[in-house]
Amino acid sequence: MTKKAKTILIVISIVVVIVGISAVLSFIKNGNGDDVVIEEQTKVVRTIVLADGVVDGSINTVGVVSANSMVSVVSLGSGTAQSIYFNDGQYVVEGDMLVRLNNTSVEERVETAEIGLKIAIDNLNNSGIVQEKNLSDSRNSAVVSVLDYLNIVDNTLDDIDYIIKVEGDLQIEGISGTLSVKNPQSLINAKSDYLIARENNNRLQDINFDTTNIVEKLGEVTESLNKVRVVVEDMVKVLDYTIPSGSFSESALLAQQTYFNSLRASLAVTQTIADSQLRAFENVELSNKSQVDSLENLVEYSKNQLQLAQIAKDNLVIKSPIAGKITKKDIEVGDEVNINKSVAEISQTGTVKIEVSLSPEDVSFIRKGQRVTLEDNLVGVISNIASIAEWDSKKVKVDIAFNNTWNKFIPGAFVDVKIPVNKLIKTSVNSVFIPLKAVTITQGGSFVFIVEDSIAKKVEVVRGDVHGSLIEITDGLKLGDNLVVFGGKSLEDNEEVIEMAP
Repeated sequence: MTKKAKTILIVISIVVVIVGISAVLSFIKNGNGDDVVIEEQTKVVRTIVLADGVVDGSINTVGVVSANSMVSVVSLGSGTAQSIYFNDGQYVVEGDMLVRLNNTSVEERVETAEIGLKIAIDNLNNSGIVQEKNLSDSRNSAVVSVLDYLNIVDNTLDDIDYIIKVEGDLQIEGISGTLSVKNPQSLINAKSDYLIARENNNRLQDINFDTTNIVEKLGEVTESLNKVRVVVEDMVKVLDYTIPSGSFSESALLAQQTYFNSLRASLAVTQTIADSQLRAFENVELSNKSQVDSLENLVEYSKNQLQLAQIAKDNLVIKSPIAGKITKKDIEVGDEVNINKSVAEISQTGTVKIEVSLSPEDVSFIRKGQRVTLEDNLVGVISNIASIAEWDSKKVKVDIAFNNTWNKFIPGAFVDVKIPVNKLIKTSVNSVFIPLKAVTITQGGSFVFIVEDSIAKKVEVVRGDVHGSLIEITDGLKLGDNLVVFGGKSLEDNEEVIEMAP
C-alpha cells in the first residue's frame, strides 16, 4: 500500500468515528431522549462516632534537627503587668517567674467558682434532707389547700341551692316561676347532680385531714371538685333556659348568668391546681431522682467552671520555659497584656531547633512555650508556629527548641517528637466536641448530618466556643451519634448515603 493510500484510509477512519459520536450525541439529545435514563449515584460520606467530649492525647511526628538559639516567651493570660522579675541580659532557669499579671475579674471568677462548687456539693449532700423537707412542706400545703377546696365546694353548693331550692326553704326571690321554664329536664338534672355532690362533700367534711393521710385522700377531694363542676355546668344551662318575669328582672337574671359563668372558669383553675398537687405526690419518687440527677450535673458543671477559672488564674503568672539568657524584654510594669503577647526572648548558645510539619488541624491544639517529649524522654519547648501552611505540602511549620548542651542531637538528624494535646473542658455536661468543618452555619441556625441505617438525618445544633479545628456543641448531639464529617455540604435530609472508612 502506498503512502498516499494509507493517508486516505486514516482520514476516512477519523470521519467515520466523528460521525458515529455525533449520531450518538444527537440520539441522546433529540431522538428518543425520554428513554435515556441517567441513574443518580448515591452520595459517599465519611463519618465518625461521637465519643467522650474531651480531647486529651498527643501528636506523634518526626522532626529534623537544625541550629537555633532563641525562644519567645508569650503570655497565656491577659491582664495588667503588676510585677516583672527579669531584666535584659539576665540569666534565668526553667520555671523562673518572669511576670505576674493582675486581673481582678479572673481572681473574682475563681472565688465565685469555688463558692458555686461548695454550694453545689452541699446541695447534693443535703438533697435527702431537702427532699424530705419539701415533701413535708408539700403535705402541709396540701392540707391547707384541701380545706380551701372543701370550703369552695360547700359555698358553691349553697349558692346553687339558693337558686334551685333542693334543700331547705330559702330561694332567690321571684325566680321560681320561670326557672328553667324552657327546658324543665335541665332543672331535674341539676337537682340530681346537686344531691350527689352534696352527699360526697358532707362525707369529706367529716374527715380529719392531716399530713399522714393527705396523699391518700387528695384524690377524693379532687373528685369532689369535679362533681361540683358538673353541677355548675348544669346551673349554666338552667339559667340559659330561664326567662325574666315581672318578679325576676332581666338584669337580675343576667347577673346570675354572669356569676355562674365566672364561677365555672374559677373552678376549672382550682381543679387544675388540685390535679397538679395530686400528680406531684404520685410522681414524688421520679421527681426526687430527677432532682438528684440535676444536682449531680450541677456539681460536675461547677467543677468544670472552677477548673477553667483556675487555669485562667494560673496563666496570670508567666514563667521561663527554658534556661538561658534574656536577650529581649518586651514588657514594662503597667503594660496591658493580651493572650499570646510576647514578653521576652530567651537565647541559648547550646540550643538547637527541631523542625516538624503538622496539619492545620493538629496545630490548633498546640501553643508557643508548650513542652514536648523527644527521643529518650528528653524535653523540648515549642518556640515558633508558622502563621500559614506551606503551599506545596499544606503543612504548618513548627519549631521546637531543645537544650543541646550535652550534644544529644546532631543538626540534620531525624528525631521522634511527641506533643501533648491540650485538654478541652466542656462548659456543659451534655456538650460534645466535633470538627468545625462538620457544621453548616446559616442565617436561620446551625446544623449537622448524622447517619442512621444509611440515611442522612439533618440535626439542628446549638454552637458553643470554637477550639481550633473543633467546636463545642451544647445541644442537639449526643455521644454515640454517627456524625458526617466529609461530604455533608451537599446532603439533603433523609437522603440515602454510603459511608466510607474514616
